Amino acid sequence: MTLHSGIHGGCCWALLSGRIEDADVTGFVAHIRGVTTIQAPDPVVLDLAYSVSLPNPMQRKQIVDVVASLKGKHRIAGHAVVTNTAVARGVLQAVNWFVTPAWPEKVFRTPREATTWLQTLSPELDVDGLFTEIERAAPGFRGRRW
Repeated sequence: MTLHSGIHGGCCWALLSGRIEDADVTGFVAHIRGVTTIQAPDPVVLDLAYSVSLPNPMQRKQIVDVVASLKGKHRIAGHAVVTNTAVARGVLQAVNWFVTPAWPEKVFRTPREATTWLQTLSPELDVDGLFTEIERAAPGFRGRRW
């Protein structure tokens, strides 16, 4: 899996693509831990999953455990997940029916839909600057078909 991540203003973001291997989860867990370091008043999280495989049960447990252990997670205004596959969107929505997210969370088809929602939760979010940063970290981001 390829993982690009960063913090832009009040948004902690990650772009993942490809097959998730156990070693990749370590990087994603570090991204999750970074969420609580955001100093903005209404921090938000944007996770973009492009043609990524679904995590196996052990990988999901690692992710769930780190989210459960986060200090200050009550400060997170919202979490948007974007994926280009209908199957992944369905799985994520179904999980949220059974597990209450630690913060407001929605699943989207495109980055623009996701950031429009995140801006309602964090009005200071600079979407154009965020997309420019993601493009710089992951050339070709803007040209992907979501």
